[in-house]
Amino acid sequence: FVLSIRSKEGAHVSDQAPLKLELSGRNVTVAKSKLTYADSVAKKAEGQKWVDPRFEVPISATSAGKGSVDGKLTFFICTDKICARQQKTISVPVEVN
Repeated sequence: FVLSIRSKEGAHVSDQAPLKLELSGRNVTVAKSKLTYADSVAKKAEGQKWVDPRFEVPISATSAGKGSVDGKLTFFICTDKICARQQKTISVPVEVN
């Protein structure tokens, strides 16, 4: 399971404010259910001020069929003037053959 947060030009995801991603699965098991900004696999390049977070979480299934990876994400989007708390919920369908 891969989740990337992409901020618009002039904004960034704060690496100073709390970021929390809680994952669960329906008919699948997620390898890690609670993630923070530190779990992001995206790293700043030299001289780069901000980097959008990207999470890669292995999932497994015990049997074939339909399921989903569900998540609740809390993070802060910031500009030069303001930081705004964001809460998003996601549900990504998964089909195991």
